Amino acid sequence: MQIKEYRTWSVEDVRAMCIRERLYTEGTGEEYSAMFRMVNDLTPTVENIYRVAEDIDRNSQFQTVENIMYMLANDVVKSGFEIVDDAALAGEGPEREVSRKEIPMAENTFEAYKAELEHAGPRVKEMILHRAEQEGDISFEEFMELCRIAYPEDAGAADEKGERMAIPRMRTAPGVLEAIRAEDPNTELTEHYIRYLIRAELVPVLKVGKKKLVSVDDVMEYLSKSAGAPVPAPAPTGEIRPVPVR
Repeated sequence: MQIKEYRTWSVEDVRAMCIRERLYTEGTGEEYSAMFRMVNDLTPTVENIYRVAEDIDRNSQFQTVENIMYMLANDVVKSGFEIVDDAALAGEGPEREVSRKEIPMAENTFEAYKAELEHAGPRVKEMILHRAEQEGDISFEEFMELCRIAYPEDAGAADEKGERMAIPRMRTAPGVLEAIRAEDPNTELTEHYIRYLIRAELVPVLKVGKKKLVSVDDVMEYLSKSAGAPVPAPAPTGEIRPVPVR
């Protein structure tokens, strides 16, 4: 009779170990993913366990290769056995497999990332979110939900204010006028006047290259506050004006 041992490991178990033991906190997202690919491609021989442990140790704090090898061997590597009796060896009967389990590579799903984030530290959270953004088969809405799970304090602060961060509607003068006309088709405002507001910086101005952008909402707020007040006339342009003598 012969007894054969088969060893297997999985990316899912290595990932869980790194999160649980606060490992790989110094590596980048790309290095983290490369280590998982190595686990997926290699069988857990002593030499390969050393290779993976060395990579993890290089990107971790307060650990040794020996300790990481011990954790891999005890917490990650699984053994299966195949017993071949004498009849099978003599060619008189089939081999009898007692326990041999193949463990597939973990799927990059929303639920998998969600479970990882629950016990991850700050640095590991960054790597998980980076991997989810680059490799995960998840939607934009699911990714934003993962960000809220990773940083609940930020989401809670927004919820206490009862507001969500909105993207400002930054436009040039023609774009501002177009937005105003969309809400008030009969507006008497002109592009020339909006350019005056921008040039005089009566509203906050963002300079992007040669363009000057303002928020549509800032312009509308300024106009609302200025309603009923004397409106300063735009300075004339293209004309010769007298210069006061001092």
